[in-house]
Amino acid sequence: SLTHSTQFSPDGNFMVTSSDDRTAKIWDALTGKLIMSLNRHSGPVYYAEFSPDGKKIVTASWDSTAVIWDRVSGEPLYELVGHKSKLYTARFSPACQQDPKGGRKIVTASADTSVRIWEAATGKMIRELWGQTLPVYSVQFSPDGKKIITASADDTVRIYDAATGRFERNIGRHGYEVMLAQFNPDGNSILTASR
Repeated sequence: SLTHSTQFSPDGNFMVTSSDDRTAKIWDALTGKLIMSLNRHSGPVYYAEFSPDGKKIVTASWDSTAVIWDRVSGEPLYELVGHKSKLYTARFSPACQQDPKGGRKIVTASADTSVRIWEAATGKMIRELWGQTLPVYSVQFSPDGKKIITASADDTVRIYDAATGRFERNIGRHGYEVMLAQFNPDGNSILTASR
């Protein structure tokens, strides 16, 4: 089946993949052997990533949910429910001054045109960010955890304040749907990609 994403763990010892077979899989990065499958979603898993400390994994599925998993046991910890359509991305907040270990929050992007911020320790939604008029494909926290950037099929790249959810600005247009927007490691530049 089609693999949608793959990521290394922060220590480089593991990989996680997400796939059309409705699973995410954890692999040994050195041997390439499958360690376990994460099974809970009822639709394709479009994205998966490790928390900054490598102890958790978050998955985003076309079943309109995200799930936070324990990386060691493979047990689901919380299901993030509330989006009305498929999810494209779920990202942990980075290690930064306000969150030294990182992973305190999760942000999700959906075809329902919304972005939601969640508390990783409880699975509770903190706030919704609206403004896009078509599916949101990509979302990411800035390296300092203070901003959120989104990319949407409506040809917008929007920046929000991560603490308040306030829209700050749209940074330009490609002329077609924007598939990806991300900050560089120091947060001073932004990379975008369009079809």
